Amino acid sequence: MKKPVLAACGLALAVALAACGARTTGGSGDGAPALFGNAQDLARAASAKTGQAKTAKVGYDLTVGSERISAQGVARWDGEKALRLVVGTPPAVETMIITDGSLYVQVPESVRASTTSGKPWGKAPADSDVGRAVAARQSRATDPGETLDRMRQAGTIDRSEQTVLDGQPVTHYWITLDLSKMIQLMQGEVAPASLDKLRGGNVRVPTEIWLNSDLLPVQLTEDQTVMMQALGQTGGDHVGFTVKYTDWGTPVDIQAPPADQVGDLHPPR
Repeated sequence: MKKPVLAACGLALAVALAACGARTTGGSGDGAPALFGNAQDLARAASAKTGQAKTAKVGYDLTVGSERISAQGVARWDGEKALRLVVGTPPAVETMIITDGSLYVQVPESVRASTTSGKPWGKAPADSDVGRAVAARQSRATDPGETLDRMRQAGTIDRSEQTVLDGQPVTHYWITLDLSKMIQLMQGEVAPASLDKLRGGNVRVPTEIWLNSDLLPVQLTEDQTVMMQALGQTGGDHVGFTVKYTDWGTPVDIQAPPADQVGDLHPPR
């Protein structure tokens, strides 16, 4: 059951395809930002900052029971989203690129003949079924704007603190997301039949976010266990997700592979 869960979360899909209110307190005086009193004000303020920064290095970990999928890369959010990720751990590593309206997946040599006509990279238009599925799921995983939209629409702050993370002062928030308020945001990412399981289901997703002194996210976590159980995707294994952001606003290089190395991507025949 674990591999379907990973695919449903969208974090291993590219590999699978290739292989087969107001602020309520003052600052602490040590550089930590002030605390927000509600998720809506927090999301609006952080969204404005990420919209200005536009780029970041990003890394995530998805765990399902004892299984783990990791990725590292860079992203750009400046109108058209662009992303380059290295997914997996050596030697099972794949590179995925989303740019210029297309998805590119680096394909293992052993399956190139049956998936990309022998080319090292496979391409799927972003508006294709495969392109839409992967782009939507990876965007949900890595795009802070989408996470903040979910917090704005469906989040409630349970508690907060000023603390230090990775050597920098941050504000840390524990937020609960009400999935019944997120149905519209999840369309295109989750099948309609699965969305019906979430309507009125009182499903909650515990979420945490850490903001630096510039109100930019540096870490996000979600406990997706109850959500995946409601979708019938897991037999009770813990499903956790963590994403980290660094180097906000620094230039990133995200380009499509050379055209002569790219073939149309299709499932193995």
